[in-house]
Amino acid sequence: MVGGGPIGSELAHCFARFGSQVTLVEGAGRILTREDPDVSVFVKEAFGRDGIVIKTGATVKKVAHGAPTIVTFDVNGIPESVE
Repeated sequence: MVGGGPIGSELAHCFARFGSQVTLVEGAGRILTREDPDVSVFVKEAFGRDGIVIKTGATVKKVAHGAPTIVTFDVNGIPESVE
C-alpha cells in the first residue's frame, strides 16, 4: 500500500484484517501526518500488532504491474521492494 494518509491507512488496516500481508510505504517521517503525533504513534503500534509493516521516509522508485505487482522504493538510501 503506498501512502500513509487516512485513506491509505484505512485500506491497509482493512486488507490486513482480511488476511493479506500488508506493507504501508509512506514518504513522510510518520503515517497520518495531518493528525497529532500521538495519534500517529498509537495507530502505528496498533498496525504493528495487526502485522502491518510500516516503511516511513520512503521514496517509491517503481511500480511493476503484473503477476505479481512489485513496488520498489528506497528507505534512507537503501533499496527495498515488496510484492
